[in-house]
Amino acid sequence: MRAAALLAAFAAGAAWGEPAALDPAASVRGAFLSIGAGARPAAMGEAFTAVADDASALSWNPAGLALLKRPAAVVAHDVLGMGIGLSGVAGALPVGKGSAGLSLTALSYGTIDARDEEGVRIAAESPVDIAVAGGYGCRMPAGLPGYAGVSVEAVRETGGKVFLAGGLGGIVNLVNNLRAGWALLHLGPKTDGFALPATAKAGIGWAPRPGSRLVGDFGYLITGKSAWGAAGAEYSPHPVLVLRAGYQWRPARSSIGGATGVAAGIGIRPGAMARRASWSIDYAYQPFGSGLPASHRIALAWGFAEGWKNAPLPVSAARVRDAARDYVERERSKHAGVFAIRDEKTKKEWRLELSFMNDSVRRFGRIYAASAEFTSLREDGTTSILDVEFWVRPDPEGFLEVQRTRIRLVDGVARFRYKDEGEEVK
Repeated sequence: MRAAALLAAFAAGAAWGEPAALDPAASVRGAFLSIGAGARPAAMGEAFTAVADDASALSWNPAGLALLKRPAAVVAHDVLGMGIGLSGVAGALPVGKGSAGLSLTALSYGTIDARDEEGVRIAAESPVDIAVAGGYGCRMPAGLPGYAGVSVEAVRETGGKVFLAGGLGGIVNLVNNLRAGWALLHLGPKTDGFALPATAKAGIGWAPRPGSRLVGDFGYLITGKSAWGAAGAEYSPHPVLVLRAGYQWRPARSSIGGATGVAAGIGIRPGAMARRASWSIDYAYQPFGSGLPASHRIALAWGFAEGWKNAPLPVSAARVRDAARDYVERERSKHAGVFAIRDEKTKKEWRLELSFMNDSVRRFGRIYAASAEFTSLREDGTTSILDVEFWVRPDPEGFLEVQRTRIRLVDGVARFRYKDEGEEVK
């Protein structure tokens, strides 16, 4: 297949077997921008406008960059069939009062034979379209709710033409665990009668429980003059596993970005076993309509946000106690089944057995203190009761961290600190 024919088939979506020239999408260039970055959004039917809380935010809603309080990145490759491949990398970094993002996307058409007017093969070509985008997101000024973001992008096609565009968006928390988002993307001037896939869209998202999302989007492809809708969900039955599904509806005459049908995917987060789900491996299946094979996308994401940033997960006494227990279990595993502590006066070590008694939780601002009594076993075989206090604080991703500890005998005679721990809390 010649490069021009393949480009037309992909850009127009080869919608439902109709000729590309009759499709409004035929006037669009850089159609791959509508597919977006990352496997997680694709698996949710591309209903991601109100979520946009990972490094792929530039593709969905630049306001989502403001939700990232730590460095984040995503690398993805999409096998589209017919020798076509879509690859991308995106990153975000906190800067000032918000976060800046940068992305690079490349659409490759494989190896294509170039022929002269008589059909004689003269060379082998590997055409590639490239898009570069940058953006910034931050909290709205005082008195205004939510977050805002802007983006700029440049697309260079194989033929040498360059298209420039920009975008903007916003995210607002409506009530606890419910928020809305809007975005205007790929807005730019026409070049020789062609333009990028300018899109206006709005979405809503609800997090009924930690690790779950229900989302919906409605959009309008300005360049192609067609509306579309999408809905999706993700559910985490276990911290390591995330299941995703979605449905996308698009008119038959404009299949840019996908086609009507069901999308699905899965995410694996190995670090969640240590309460550090900072990276994940994601897969997504997404249809692209008749005439084109389905998409199989694999992505590696790092530094995504957990939960809604402006509505942190509720902290209960049970969660604080669980965090303290997990901390003790990890320390025990480091010291051959016992939790070692050290008497700072005698420099002798004790062994702390895991036995919570009379536990309680108190709050000091954003710090939670979990107090409990433990039975302890000295090296000489005698036992004592220790009063242990764990200072717990939610981190930016919604997990609870044990930051400092305090240990003392119930009678207050001596103080201890955990081995290899920092400053003792006075």
